[in-house]
Amino acid sequence: MIIEYVGLPGSGKSTLRAALMSLMDVEGTSTYTREDLQQQMISKLVPLSRQGITRRVSTAIYKANLTYRALTSESTQLKFSELAHPHIARAARRLIESQMLHKEVTNLTETQNVLFDMDEGICQNFISLNVWRRLIKKQERRNYEWLNRHLEESNHVLIFLSLSNVTAVERLDHRGRPQEWPSDIPNEEILKAYEEELAIVNSLLKNEKLAVRTHEIDASIPETEWVQVAKTIAKGLGSGRQQ
Repeated sequence: MIIEYVGLPGSGKSTLRAALMSLMDVEGTSTYTREDLQQQMISKLVPLSRQGITRRVSTAIYKANLTYRALTSESTQLKFSELAHPHIARAARRLIESQMLHKEVTNLTETQNVLFDMDEGICQNFISLNVWRRLIKKQERRNYEWLNRHLEESNHVLIFLSLSNVTAVERLDHRGRPQEWPSDIPNEEILKAYEEELAIVNSLLKNEKLAVRTHEIDASIPETEWVQVAKTIAKGLGSGRQQ
């Protein structure tokens, strides 16, 4: 089973992910993290890594491969000029990588009772790509038709964490903003852009024809309650669509 998370920065995606992964380990479910799958993909795409090439070089070759795919993919439509903006390029590479990992997992056999955790997967990185294009390039080049096709065709679990913009800003102000965010763009502006993109994705998720199953979580709860939320999610993973 493939699972990924989507929500505002500061909504608790990493906290919930850690709680759910710990619970799965205790229950004896084999779990593969995004990092595990990423290393497998690097070894597959960069066979020279098995011949003593350093991890840094292997990773560089792997990133170059992702960049090339991002420049030629319908989902990202990355332009050469956007490579100069790290946030746009990183989101595009992460989106391409998520698609590759989804395909890799789908092609695997003997995966009963195995959970593949994609962390911030296709939806979240698709949103991030749109956000940074809007904020940095002042462009809106959405491709929600492509995303909708993905949601209709890919059978996995998407955990949607709902949180108000105000609460998200308060959390980021309290814990500190991500270091990679541009220093000249306020938290409020970044979160507003995320909120608007998330609203569009959330409307897509209401389509009953989608193959993806969604679990919508109220992310305004205290951190101490995430374990109970993880137990509820684990219990419902085998059931039908949860809204």
